[in-house]
Amino acid sequence: MPVGLPEEVLQHIFAYLHEIADLRCLDQGKDAQLKRSTLASISLASSSYHRIVRPELYHTLIVEDDARIARPLHFLRTLLEHPNTGRLVREIHSGGWSVKAHRKDKRCVTGVESTSTILLDAAARAGIPALSRENVEMTLWIPAAEASIAMMLPFIPMLRLLTINARLRVDLNPVMTALRHVQLPQLSEVRTVSEGGESALDRLLDVLQLPALRTFRARKVSCAIHSTDALANIKVPLGLEHVFLEDSNADEIGIGRLLAAAPGLKTLSVYWESQDGLLVHSGSLGQALCARGKNLETVRLGSVDPDEKTLYPVSGTQLGDLREMASLRHLALPYAVLCSESQSWLVFQIALEDAGGWFERSHDYLVRVLPHSLRSLDIEHAKWSTELAEALGSVQHEGVLVRNPLDLQLLELMTDGRYVDLSLITVHRVDNFTCLQEAELMGWVEEPGQGRFTLRKSSAETF
Repeated sequence: MPVGLPEEVLQHIFAYLHEIADLRCLDQGKDAQLKRSTLASISLASSSYHRIVRPELYHTLIVEDDARIARPLHFLRTLLEHPNTGRLVREIHSGGWSVKAHRKDKRCVTGVESTSTILLDAAARAGIPALSRENVEMTLWIPAAEASIAMMLPFIPMLRLLTINARLRVDLNPVMTALRHVQLPQLSEVRTVSEGGESALDRLLDVLQLPALRTFRARKVSCAIHSTDALANIKVPLGLEHVFLEDSNADEIGIGRLLAAAPGLKTLSVYWESQDGLLVHSGSLGQALCARGKNLETVRLGSVDPDEKTLYPVSGTQLGDLREMASLRHLALPYAVLCSESQSWLVFQIALEDAGGWFERSHDYLVRVLPHSLRSLDIEHAKWSTELAEALGSVQHEGVLVRNPLDLQLLELMTDGRYVDLSLITVHRVDNFTCLQEAELMGWVEEPGQGRFTLRKSSAETF
């Protein structure tokens, strides 16, 4: 050793250099690039350093969406000449977001023929028959990341994380083709985004059926009735445990089929943006969750659209009774899905006429629909109309201040002894909790935030 340090100490130091040299951070500055260069330089210092540094140097690959870039092709040539190098790779990421297109240190391929030769040579050695010369050369006229990744996959059996950009014609995607012909026993997480529009979830079945896959994250991937027919007919259950769908066209039928195909699913997160023509029936969605989501521990339903007028692709009905979901620990969803906003207006009007009747009709609604296993509850977009918010802060009935109906329901949850694990409640709205005095007597404290408040049970562990 050039430096008299134990090998395990050097491994720790070089691992740290890898962690802060994430190539996905290159858009934010040159630090990551310099640290990765430092790792490469260290590997050349001595045979001992080379042996220690190689696993960190090849841990993560960035495949750029540019047919002129030489980096993936150089690495493919390395894999062809030294196949054992592929066993060091743990993550592959592709996409234009990974590296700025105008980076000056790019080494470009001199001609399409040399690129095709390398790709075809890799395809021949990997035994992927569908990747013919015509297929490869056609791919070069669009971003070549998919072809490069497809060629690499057979040589990297220890891969754990794969990030890909799925084109609209996913059925012809070289990565999908390669996945039918390779064994990736450790690939446990896949992240994908569909460029140029939504892609059907059915076209990603080759990914979803990977034996070790446990986590699937997708953006702009449709999970609706028209895009899940093949998913509904699969014979072998999926091993998925965590699914995250963002900006995706998902309805209650598609979500139900996904739950049926992956009976061991523990996490389901669906975020919609404004979807023209999409209407999700909340009641039917709740029934699907109860019938097929017996093992769900975390459910997040929401929207990233800040305009409340077009916020929900769901109808005005309530999600309904979720008490049968005995495994549910964490629930996050919009207020209008949990407690129909139209019902809240009706409750408020009743309250003005008869305060006692209001308490009897509304205060225990959440207790009647939420499972006792719940540990945290996150209610998004709980802001009411201006008129109602003003009325709630000023109207009194026979000298008693009319409080927010949602707050009374939350207070009932805190009071009910069956919710022993419930220790965290977050409500996204401007006004504060209106039943704080009673909550404090039961050991709850309020933590104000920007546009939200958090209620935390001080005597219990927070999950």
